[in-house]
Parts: sequence; C-alpha cells; structure tokens
Amino acid sequence: MTERFKVKEPHPRSEAETPRWLGWWRFGVAIGLLTILLLVVRLENIIDAFRRVNPAYALAIVGLLAVWLLLGGIKGWLLLGCLTTARLGTFLSAYLVSWATALLLPGQLGDATQVILLRRHGIPISKSSASYLLDKTISLGWMVLVAMYGIDRYTPLKFGVGWLLAPPLLLLLGLALALMLRRMSRRMGNLASRVQDGFNNLLENLKTFARRPGAVTLNISLTLIKWLLQAFIYQGAFYAFGHTIDFAAAATIPVMGSFIGYIPITVGGAGTSELTSIVLFARIGVEATAVLSAYLLIRATLLGGALLTICLSRTRTRRHGPPTTECNPAP
Repeated sequence: MTERFKVKEPHPRSEAETPRWLGWWRFGVAIGLLTILLLVVRLENIIDAFRRVNPAYALAIVGLLAVWLLLGGIKGWLLLGCLTTARLGTFLSAYLVSWATALLLPGQLGDATQVILLRRHGIPISKSSASYLLDKTISLGWMVLVAMYGIDRYTPLKFGVGWLLAPPLLLLLGLALALMLRRMSRRMGNLASRVQDGFNNLLENLKTFARRPGAVTLNISLTLIKWLLQAFIYQGAFYAFGHTIDFAAAATIPVMGSFIGYIPITVGGAGTSELTSIVLFARIGVEATAVLSAYLLIRATLLGGALLTICLSRTRTRRHGPPTTECNPAP
C-alpha cells in the first residue's frame, strides 16, 4: 500500500533534455534582425533581385557549397584517422548532422553532437575530441589572420604587420588555458578524477599529432583550399545577381561576418553576419541590396541542406535503429 501511494521525487533534467529549453530566444533575435534588414533595404528590391537571378550561377553555388561542406568533413576525418580507424561514411554522417544541428538549433549543440554520434559508432571520445580540437584550432587560427587583415584593410583600425602576431598569441593563449584547466582539475580532488583522466587522454592524443606533421600540414592545406573555395562561392553569389566584387573582399569580409556570427545572440549567426557584411561592403561601394541578396541565397541553400540532412538522419534512424557500437571504446 505504501509503495502504491508513494510520491515520486522529482528528478533533475538530463543533459539531453536541457538544451531544448535554452536559447530559443535567439530565433526571435535572428528573425528580428533579418526583418529589419529587409525593411531597410526594401523587400521589393530583394524580391526583384531574386526574380532576375541567373539560375545557372545559383545552381553552381549549390554545388560548390556541397563540395565546401564535404571538404570540411574530409579534413576532419583525415585527422581522426591518425588516432583511430573510422569509416569515411560514418564520420561524414556525424559531421553533417552536427553541422546541421549547429545551424538550426540554438546553443552550441553541434560540437557535442559530433562527439556523441561518433561515440555511438565506437570512436573514443578522447580521440574524436582531440582531432576536432586540432581541426577547429587550425580553422579558427586562419580565420583570425584573415579577419585581422580585413580589419586593417576595410576599417579605420590599422594593425600594420601586427596581424602576423595573431598565431603565436593564439598558441600562447591555448597553452595558458590548458595549464589553467589542469591546475583546476588537480585542486578539485577526487571529484575531478575522471575529468583529469579525460584531460590526460586528450593530451596524449594531441601529442600523437606532433609525431604526424604530414597530417597536420595536409589539414592546413585543405583549410586554405576550403577558404579559397568559400571566396569563389561568395564571388559567384554576387555575380548571380549581376554584381561583381574583387577577390580580396570575397575572401575577407565573409570571414569577418562569420566571426561576428559566433556571438551567441542569434541562431547560426543569422542577421549578425549579414548586418556586418553590409556595413563592410558599403565601405568599398557595394550596395546593400546586392549584399543581402547574395547572403540570403547562400543562407537559404545552407538551411535547405541542413533540413535535408536532419530529415534523412531521422529517417535512417527509424528504419535501422540507433547505431551499434563497433568496438570497445576507451573513456
């Protein structure tokens, strides 16, 4: 009788449930910013621009974005291959789902999604995290260099050759952060033993890359190729609407807009990237209608790809069930 009428104690939310309720206000901010931009630029101008868009160039943009996205997954897979065996299809599936999650959902869910999905396929978290961390560091390091060059060229701020100091400063910052985290984990005592073990495993995996300079060099090369491809994509997007921009602007200003998009006030940087790019392109005489039209074409293509990726992933999960562990992963 007592068990029948026993009141169940409330249990805290799981980590999987919590993100559903966090950050949804960013959708409102994104929609608000895009609405303001459409009103300022005039919606009829954007509609007229899309009516006159060159369909051949628009299709080419779709194809180039697909190549650009796959290239990002391949360069991450090559790094992970230095630490463990992973099928290209398995990795690309996890990579695309994590990318789509980061683009469609509020919060920083994409990074965790990739690690979790790879873990389900038997890839140890320490190994996938190490390869992801190095890949992200290389990409962000190059973006910092490009953005600092863009600030020097397209804004009143002038760094001169000072922007070349960005890589060593980032390296020192990363080392300082690693040492700080290690000291903090030691001071936390027994509660942080698992964190300490995970951190040590991560460091050991990162040391493996020091013995594989060829893989790191290849990743840097692919990062540069991906950046050049992105520049051609933006040039093509402007050209699809009958506007021409120089390569330096196409290779620099979108990167600067992407950095502003990292500020966690909108979903996927929607609105903030467009606003930043409109301001910067205006300094070289490109009208706002051309900028917003080109960016909306690229964003609409990426959103369509993200939605398709999520739908295909859910369909596959319903048909085949969750993936089974392929090996005994290390913690």
